[in-house]
Amino acid sequence: MADRASAGKQGRAGLGGVLFAVALGLGQVGCPSAADTLTNDNVLVATSVSVDPTSFLYDVPCANVPGAMQSYVATVTDVTDLKNPYTLPSSAALPCSQRVYFESVQVDHQYTAVVEGFEEPADALFPVGPGDRHMQTGPFGMRVNVKPRWTTVDGSSCNMGFDIAGNPNVTQFDIDMPIDECALRLKDNAVSPPAATIAVDPAATLGNLACSASGGTVTKFDVTPTDSSLKATTGIDCSAAMNLVFEGVKVGKQYRFTVDAYTGGTTATQRAACFATPESGVQVVAVCDPLAPIPSP
Repeated sequence: MADRASAGKQGRAGLGGVLFAVALGLGQVGCPSAADTLTNDNVLVATSVSVDPTSFLYDVPCANVPGAMQSYVATVTDVTDLKNPYTLPSSAALPCSQRVYFESVQVDHQYTAVVEGFEEPADALFPVGPGDRHMQTGPFGMRVNVKPRWTTVDGSSCNMGFDIAGNPNVTQFDIDMPIDECALRLKDNAVSPPAATIAVDPAATLGNLACSASGGTVTKFDVTPTDSSLKATTGIDCSAAMNLVFEGVKVGKQYRFTVDAYTGGTTATQRAACFATPESGVQVVAVCDPLAPIPSP
């Protein structure tokens, strides 16, 4: 029978490790092996770590409807030695209503997990190879790669939490340790992040100067990006100056803007520079130097 114990043995023999899953709350009972024990209520227990969808779903719906998660793949890594982390074979695709257990773990070790969620049902997904987290779908011989819609945020993972002394929890003999501390929600790859933009406020260059409408001398501004792919804006009324938003900028690249100020004539008399480096998905406000007189030619 395809019970937990036999599945665990098969995983150890075939993959060097993983994998069985049971529906949450069902407590399926298997035939215990030498490494497995039974609790008093006759539920099989082994030295293992587990990933429960309730720890990472947050507000992502788990249902057999369009736009909802139907299945997921979990990948566990031994991080006891941070210099030499070891990643176990990934789980098979599982319904998002089921917990997955990993039995090929060592006692007194720390483990983390990352998750990939799919809109496709679990029985329609097949790993590219044994223990591979990459999935395919379609009939045999005609399968195509499937990208997960939801993924663990880059640089983050679920962990086993900490004890009351603040020490990381570790695996224990004949006990399942849940990897259920997931601080960040899954990233929805179907939702495009907001475009990176730069905001330049020419009035931020005024310093000790003021607009003519407020008793000062500055009447208007020109804002000119040094990057030719961005369009200059000229003749900006000083008293009505507000953020100019520049789109189509590249994340991580530094941009420079020249701000020329006019004091009543047709030739700019004051000049300042503004700088900004775009960040993904946010609007960065440029930092500006104060206006200074333009030297005579």
